[in-house]
Amino acid sequence: MNLLVSGSWDHTAILWDPKATGSWDFTVRVWSLQTMKQKLTLRGHKGNVSCVAFSGIGMLASGSWDKTIRVWDCEDGECKKTLKVIHPKIFIVYEQCYGLDTQRSHGKRNF
Repeated sequence: MNLLVSGSWDHTAILWDPKATGSWDFTVRVWSLQTMKQKLTLRGHKGNVSCVAFSGIGMLASGSWDKTIRVWDCEDGECKKTLKVIHPKIFIVYEQCYGLDTQRSHGKRNF
């Protein structure tokens, strides 16, 4: 098993199973767990990407400081939907409705 370790300013470390990562360059990167190489770079956010979550049907949701949630098709990298967020709890509802396997930056849900 390949794991990613991240360190934080609050002196914590988190182990991740890296299927996708959000970045301060406003992108989401999707990784191949077999090759440990990048498969896709998803562009469209206008702020830091603070959380990513996979659904059981191959879709990926990303939350950003630009106050949007983008839903991506991981096969072609196309953004299928952009949701404006008026409150951070909306992502939690989305996660529960779609059964997303959530990975959050620094373990936080809000962005």
